[in-house]
Amino acid sequence: MARVGGKLSSSNAMGYSVQQYIGTIARFLFVILMPAMGFLIDKRIQIETFFKLTLVSLILAGLLSLAAYLLRKEIIDFFLKFFFKNSFRIKFEYKFKVNRIMILSVIINLFFSLSFFVIYFLALKIPSLMTTFANCGSLVNGFGSIILIFKVEPYLANKMDSGSTEEYIDVISSFLIGRVSALLFLSPIIFSIIYFTLKNHTFYI
Repeated sequence: MARVGGKLSSSNAMGYSVQQYIGTIARFLFVILMPAMGFLIDKRIQIETFFKLTLVSLILAGLLSLAAYLLRKEIIDFFLKFFFKNSFRIKFEYKFKVNRIMILSVIINLFFSLSFFVIYFLALKIPSLMTTFANCGSLVNGFGSIILIFKVEPYLANKMDSGSTEEYIDVISSFLIGRVSALLFLSPIIFSIIYFTLKNHTFYI
């Protein structure tokens, strides 16, 4: 959203910088989450409890992303006034259509949302490989980062520099819809399938 504010204000570099600032805060919260999850795994949290906590986390993240999409005009307007000292009458006439950015957003957010939850679930099921699974979490998460860095970010940067404002807003809207689809619907469904498939399965390792 900050990058859209930068685009509207002809301050692309500032918009990108604010977006990176917000991303840094989000990553800091992620740093807090990981030791907390590790603590729960070490304490042998009940698998049923872990399943419920995971679903709540995914759905809550999905609802927050949905709120960001529905309130995108107000959020962009906030960035415009707070960071860029501007105000615009923004028109949103986004027409839903499945495109490459939406599909890539779904894939990226599936990697980000499921990698550690599935890995830690497997660590609970197979305690003898707990450390191995914990290390694999970063590897799986990294696939999402690779797609984001080498596919999505360059495309967004190109649209920010050379595309029209309306086109750029459409791209960001598509990315947000992909995130909502992954977090609110696909991730809970996929994790539930994995959980109920392996819940009563015994691994002999």
